[in-house]
Amino acid sequence: DAGGAVCSPFLPDEVGKRWHFPARNTLIAAMAELTVVVTAASRSGALDTARKAHRQGRRLAAVPLSPGCRALVDGGQAQPVHRGADALALLSGEAPAPPDLDEDSAALWSALEEQSSSVDDLAAALGFTVARTAMIALKLELRGLLTQVGGLYRRLG
Repeated sequence: DAGGAVCSPFLPDEVGKRWHFPARNTLIAAMAELTVVVTAASRSGALDTARKAHRQGRRLAAVPLSPGCRALVDGGQAQPVHRGADALALLSGEAPAPPDLDEDSAALWSALEEQSSSVDDLAAALGFTVARTAMIALKLELRGLLTQVGGLYRRLG
């Protein structure tokens, strides 16, 4: 026998119902060493599980490409991860590796290491035009590596 377990707050012959999912999510969150939310709408069962994991003091990570995942990362509840190796690094206590970036993107990424900045300030610091800086920032934002709030860019990783 390979082992395994079935965990449920319900009896074995109980038919699944919509309102059973929150109880199931509580068990999932409690059992996982690290909960990784890959995609989530602004309101979703995945966010319910993430909130439960966070409340239980469990580690939480999210791929910041969907609205729900970005909200978890922006709110400081989840660590951003971009690939499976990032989640494995978190499990082993290591910091996720920086993303693979071209030279211009790496320069912008490094410039945002300490604090949030506007596109104008980033352009001045990097010696790029505002248009070039905005294009690089947009590329990083689409990859889920940056976010912009109130006209300021900040890293998600």
